[in-house]
Amino acid sequence: MLKKDILIKEVKKLEGKKGYITPEDLLTEAKNPKSPLHSMFEWDNTKAAREYRLWQARQIIDHIKITIEEREVGAYHNLKVVIGNVKRQGYFPINTILSNVDMHKQVLAIAVGELRYWQNKYRDLKELKDLVDDQKLTHLEMSVVKK
Repeated sequence: MLKKDILIKEVKKLEGKKGYITPEDLLTEAKNPKSPLHSMFEWDNTKAAREYRLWQARQIIDHIKITIEEREVGAYHNLKVVIGNVKRQGYFPINTILSNVDMHKQVLAIAVGELRYWQNKYRDLKELKDLVDDQKLTHLEMSVVKK
């Protein structure tokens, strides 16, 4: 059985107990070394603490805001971009993204991809159908993304 299938089976079993599941339920079940969920967690407290602190650092960076054109926006964006033929991942200042033509194009390509993903994911919900102008998105794909 695949790891995904095991996870789904265990989550459904927990859900059956009260009709819903919480992260605490999953963790409690996974604490048992015999549980199929056990190996999906980091049990080394040193490693787990570091990962949690990294998550906290991401949250802190995500909460930094600046004002651009009288609107409060995130000061940094977490991106995977290519700079000087080198792939980089990190939190880039929005001002750098807006002022660097190459980076700006890469971010637009990412945004268009995410909008297409969103369109596909929610295409069956008629209430959301017209939120994205498909012609404008296609035009943007052709003018920025495909270059």
